[in-house]
Amino acid sequence: MSETRERLLALLTRYDGDPHRLHDEVVALDLDLRDIETTVLGGRFEPMTPLLGAARWLISHGADDRLRLLGLKLLDGAAEPADVQEITSLARVPALRRFAVQVLVRVPGAERTAVRLAEDAGERYLVIRRLITHTDPWIADWVRAHCGDGSVARRVAEAHDLLGLLDQFDVPDRLWDQAGRLLHGMSRAHGYSVLHEYADAVAACRRWVELAHLRPATPERLVALIAFADEIATGYAALVLGDQRVDLVAALREIASAWIEELGSVTPWATLRVAALDVPPSGFAVRVVTSPPDPVSAAEARVVIDGVPIAARVFGCWRADSPEQVIPRLTATTEPREIVLDENDGAELRVTIVREGDEVVWRDWKCVIGARLPGEHRFDAAAYDREVARVAQDHSWEWPARTVARLVTERLQADPSILGRRGFGRGSCWSSWDGPDLAELDFAYAEMFTEPHFRFRMRLDVAGRDPGEVADETIAGLEIAVQVLALRLCLQFRSRDYQAFPK
Repeated sequence: MSETRERLLALLTRYDGDPHRLHDEVVALDLDLRDIETTVLGGRFEPMTPLLGAARWLISHGADDRLRLLGLKLLDGAAEPADVQEITSLARVPALRRFAVQVLVRVPGAERTAVRLAEDAGERYLVIRRLITHTDPWIADWVRAHCGDGSVARRVAEAHDLLGLLDQFDVPDRLWDQAGRLLHGMSRAHGYSVLHEYADAVAACRRWVELAHLRPATPERLVALIAFADEIATGYAALVLGDQRVDLVAALREIASAWIEELGSVTPWATLRVAALDVPPSGFAVRVVTSPPDPVSAAEARVVIDGVPIAARVFGCWRADSPEQVIPRLTATTEPREIVLDENDGAELRVTIVREGDEVVWRDWKCVIGARLPGEHRFDAAAYDREVARVAQDHSWEWPARTVARLVTERLQADPSILGRRGFGRGSCWSSWDGPDLAELDFAYAEMFTEPHFRFRMRLDVAGRDPGEVADETIAGLEIAVQVLALRLCLQFRSRDYQAFPK
């Protein structure tokens, strides 16, 4: 802790009951807001009563946000209903909003106020963690609806007896929706999936599926059902449900198909995902799965061996690598090749692939996470080749800009001279999650590869257009653009479609 903050703690420790003096002494320290934020006050002062009076005075009369924040921190955990109005007024100040919500949520009777302020401030999780076990039905409903994923979702499911709620005679649609989000959130967490830690996971999943056909179809409900069905089929939930998932996925696919027919008009993503939904048979399989459009999905290639999704098993988390990364590596030859099958946060999962007669062998798995590595697997070579060829040729999962990115990348790889004849290189095209109709092409001037700032980017608008035509126009336009860039040798080139960017 800095010397300045230590001096603040010393002032508080010897507080003599005069809030005016304390105010002026804190001002004299010339602290910034960050100093106040990071100063740990809890458990440092006994007795607290005199400082609670000072805290209330600082909240009401502090000269600036630093003094009012100090008052909030001193009052945290000791505020009373009479303090709610004053604290609520501070929540309108952006710099103090988070701390005001933090204090309010611990005041008996002020929880609903804290919830509303947390919604406005984007601080839901700060409040949810405090209210998981709250008995107010309105608050319990709000917590279930907004708790997110991972361990928080598991704690909510346990505290609210999710299985008991689903076992009611008449389960409301809103509760069924919330249960689905909780189960999906435990399975598809951004870090370590926790569905296996929820003791009632299997029973709750089965009950949720059993109740699905009773729900009226809505586009949002259809998306949620498909997303969780994918996790049951080939995601982390498959590890928890085992063979039971075969019947569950079949039931969900039937329900989703009926909903699509009932709704009439749904997103292309929903139609494609329902058509592709299945549980892979034993042996070697690859499933390309796209997450729900929001506004556009990310894609992952899930390698499944004997029903086990390998990335989910090894890493215990939710996203496998992209099809463009994984699928080209899967070709088996008589020469053993060690490939990177998946990567998570810098940890590479490696396996050696070799063709031995009429079998393809996967062996010698390597990863820093060694406890969950598979053993050696042998696959029928003909069936293996058919599966690799199938998934390599199947582009039905792509959104328009993703198709353009693939076609442009393939052209650049097939003919390096498109960029290379003018001294350019390192071209790559991609479509990110935040725009279904936008692809971006990035390339550099080869003679200045050592200059990290000398790169160019083309933004490709695909909206309402044929992806093949866009790809052709992009390659033709790129050939002209690199001629101009090479002739001018400029560090920055601007027009409607081109812009020089820092790397």
